[in-house]
Amino acid sequence: LVKLDTNGSLPEKLETLLKQGYLDYVAMDIKGFSQIYLDVIGIKSFSFSLVKKSLDILKNSGVDYELRTTFIKPLHTRDNVEMMAKEIRGEHPYFLQNYRQVGVMENLNYESFSKEEMESFLKIIQIYLPNARLREI
Repeated sequence: LVKLDTNGSLPEKLETLLKQGYLDYVAMDIKGFSQIYLDVIGIKSFSFSLVKKSLDILKNSGVDYELRTTFIKPLHTRDNVEMMAKEIRGEHPYFLQNYRQVGVMENLNYESFSKEEMESFLKIIQIYLPNARLREI
């Protein structure tokens, strides 16, 4: 009935909402793994440990959840995608979404990946996250 979309930056608030029974489903964005997360979000003072704490809270909550990553060229590469998959491994649903340029992001120099590139990322990720799937956006 109630779904929360989050970036995982407020684990204490997430935990409170889960413990109080307000949430039926959580979708959490994982922008990248710890070493590139700051580049992806563009905030140098952010602590990736907050995202990891939120992920641990979700794993132990008993509430259905999914993780998702929007893949952006040139920020996501074959090597860092595998490192990210290792960090967030598990049986939970995980969705790969291809970047598309909209509105306020028009001034950024980002690109989408081809369908073949996304499928190659999926194969790498499914080693660590067997329930990973491509999501069209």
